[in-house]
Amino acid sequence: MSIAQTYTSQTAPLMPLVTEANPNYKQRVGELIFKFIQQGQLAPPDRVPKITGMLIALPIDEVRQFMSSYENLKKMVE
Repeated sequence: MSIAQTYTSQTAPLMPLVTEANPNYKQRVGELIFKFIQQGQLAPPDRVPKITGMLIALPIDEVRQFMSSYENLKKMVE
């Protein structure tokens, strides 16, 4: 399974949880994308925590967008 397929299979179950009504979604999303940003070497290791924090602070629509595909995550990190 490719990294993109793995990403989608892990983010898909979380998508319904990414709502204004769920204040805990940022923690779950952050833990998940941190791993993919780090493993995919999308950013220097010392920047991964900062980038993850910036991404989960975005509006919900944008969070859902980068969670929808690994390519979208890569674009957001860039």
